[in-house]
Amino acid sequence: MENTKHTESIEKLLATGAEAMERKDYDVAVSCYEQAADIGSSDALARLGDVYNEGFARRRDTDKAFAYYKQAADAGNADGMYGLGNFYSCGYGVDADGEKAVEWFEKAAAYGNSNAMIRLGNTYCGYEYDGDDERDEVADDSQEEKTGKKRVTIGNTYIYRDTNIQKAAEWYKKAIDAGNPKGAHALARIYDRVAFDSEEDRKTALQYYTKAANRGDIKAMQSLSRLYEDMETPDKNKSAFWLMKAAESGDRSAMYQVGDEYSYGKWPYGKNMTKAVEWYEKAADGGYKNAMKKLGGIYYHGYPEDGVPQDYAKAAFYYEKAARRGVTSAKIKMGDLCRLGRGTEQSDKSAADWYIRAARDGETDGIIRLANFYGQYAEELKCRIGEKRLAEYTELAKHLDIDNDLFLALKELGIAE
Repeated sequence: MENTKHTESIEKLLATGAEAMERKDYDVAVSCYEQAADIGSSDALARLGDVYNEGFARRRDTDKAFAYYKQAADAGNADGMYGLGNFYSCGYGVDADGEKAVEWFEKAAAYGNSNAMIRLGNTYCGYEYDGDDERDEVADDSQEEKTGKKRVTIGNTYIYRDTNIQKAAEWYKKAIDAGNPKGAHALARIYDRVAFDSEEDRKTALQYYTKAANRGDIKAMQSLSRLYEDMETPDKNKSAFWLMKAAESGDRSAMYQVGDEYSYGKWPYGKNMTKAVEWYEKAADGGYKNAMKKLGGIYYHGYPEDGVPQDYAKAAFYYEKAARRGVTSAKIKMGDLCRLGRGTEQSDKSAADWYIRAARDGETDGIIRLANFYGQYAEELKCRIGEKRLAEYTELAKHLDIDNDLFLALKELGIAE
């Protein structure tokens, strides 16, 4: 009876802590997890590791996080073991060590952690992939020659391991059986890109991508859209369905792509500029800078026949958002708008500033426009972009025709002779 009450207390504290995390009441969550840990919950120890690792409630503290993960792991907790594997793979609070990371992932997998299963599968594929991002290898040829094995990135470090697609597939299937949709995505990717190249393998990839997508994996939805488009007999309706589903699930790149499909009319739903703008705006609102640039262009030119009137103010709004997020071509456009006084106050100084910013990024049009319109800012240009960039422009101009626009601009600005 006492043990039952003890277990119920732990479960209640963990549930209350999880609810507090959901509403971002981190102090309450930490208090609940600490109480549960004090009465023997290894799950609570692992969750405290997560709290301190992610920096919830207070500053990130990798030392505390590592200590909690270690306590949880020592108590046989799979999430604690996985946390230690992550720390060793990334070098958080400890020296990065790929072999130790794999050792802890193997322990975590043996205790049922499905994320560890996926990480182990990745090591046999020769790349680090978690369903969201992939990082290609920079091989160390000398070590590969010595070991006869491929260098495989794992977090911020690496191990040497033979590529073994069969073992990778086995780990991914275990993750699927454990209920992790990323396992299906990872397995689909083997058939899609890594090891095979036949129509039958693409069908197998479709099968596993569909499993992942039906469990909410947005990247799998996008992969399904691409595969249905690329098959020997394309299925444009299914391709459009999965792309739209990814966009409706909140993926910004999918929103942008839906905007493109409506803009160019390349898919079954036909051309619709009004809907294209709606989807571009959703992507832009989510911080997708290419959508900001696209909207700038749409509003600058206008498509009144398609229900989108010209609007210089909106063009300036979106171009400036894109420019301030580092889109160089948008900086040129902002310079043009400031120079012409379209959608924003006419200002030679602001126009020159945007052109110089673009030139500093390596955009030759920034140099050419400055020379054409604002030669008086030549000294400011030289000061702001530095000698190295100026030398690069001069060297580039030398390899072009003597009368090319860049050479003439540099000459006009007193940079080239």
